[in-house]
Amino acid sequence: MATPPPYFIDPSLVHLTIPNPPPPSVSIPNPPSASTPKQSRALDIFKIFVGIFIILILIAILIALIIVARQSNQYDLRDSNEKIAKLQRESTENLTKLVQQQRIYTENQRLEHQENLTTKYRF
Repeated sequence: MATPPPYFIDPSLVHLTIPNPPPPSVSIPNPPSASTPKQSRALDIFKIFVGIFIILILIAILIALIIVARQSNQYDLRDSNEKIAKLQRESTENLTKLVQQQRIYTENQRLEHQENLTTKYRF
C-alpha cells in the first residue's frame, strides 16, 4: 500500500483573521460598611508585622548558619593545612633520600661495570 505524496500549504495563500477581544466588564464594588475599614486596617497592620517578623526570623537563621559554617570550616582548614604542610615536608625529605640513594646505586653500578670490564680485558 503506497502512501500519498506529502501535501504542502503555501502560507501566503491562507488568510487568518484575529477576533477582537470582548470588551472589559466593569463591575462596581459594593461600598464597605463603616466598621469594616477599622477591622481591615488592623488586620492589614497585623499581617504586615507578622510578615516582617517571619522575614527577621529567616534572616537570623541564615546569618546563624553562615556564622556556624564559617567557624567550623576555619578549624577544619587550619588542621588540614597543617597536615598538608607536614605531609609535603615528609615527601620532600623522602624524595631527597631517594635521589641520594639512586645516585649511590648508579655510581656503584658504574664502578662495578667498570671493574668487570677491566678484569675481562686483562686476561
